[in-house]
Amino acid sequence: MFSFGLQTLFQSQAADLVWTNTVSGSWGVAANWSPNQIPSGSDNVFITNNGSYTVTINANAAVGGLTVGGGSVTQTFLLSGGTFTVAASSAIRSNVIFAIANGTLMGSGDVTIAGTLNWSAGNMGGPGHILLASGAGGNFTGTGTKGLARIFDNAGTVNYSGNGLLFGYPTQVVGTFNNLVGGVFNVTGEGDFATYVSTGHSIQQCGHVQQEWRGNDNGFQFAFQ
Repeated sequence: MFSFGLQTLFQSQAADLVWTNTVSGSWGVAANWSPNQIPSGSDNVFITNNGSYTVTINANAAVGGLTVGGGSVTQTFLLSGGTFTVAASSAIRSNVIFAIANGTLMGSGDVTIAGTLNWSAGNMGGPGHILLASGAGGNFTGTGTKGLARIFDNAGTVNYSGNGLLFGYPTQVVGTFNNLVGGVFNVTGEGDFATYVSTGHSIQQCGHVQQEWRGNDNGFQFAFQ
């Protein structure tokens, strides 16, 4: 009984896991991690080994805290499917491309991006914030649905050249884009805005918004401050 209780306690404690596959690979393969186990929702994950490689999430996954970026070359962190839940504050460093091509980013953890965010499809939800840091870049491209049910704080430069930005999706809560002081939001091409459900979605403007879109705003609320 005592032995079983200790085993249960150790299994429930958060672990520190380090990515070791510098060729590229899937998040959901235990052999890609040290120790050899797939991260759980309480674990702290470090993808910090030097090298040019891609870590792909294409099925449901969860993590406590996440740190991505190591060395002087570029790593790519790709969400291409499933729901990725981040529970604690996390950092995407300046040499990292965070690509969201499908799937959903969820969770209460704030995710700070100091590198590049490439968002072509997929969703961002949950009570945590996305912070695109000063000097960082964001590219909203393609025709795929990009659901925002989260707060997105922009202190960098976002270029929205695609379409399909849908506020209040996939969860029925308010989506907000805060363009912070020093932030730049360039909207070109189709660049339309739409709401899925609920009201109160907005772009809060303290930085610079360049509005050149040819699409439509569908009655969207722009709150320029």
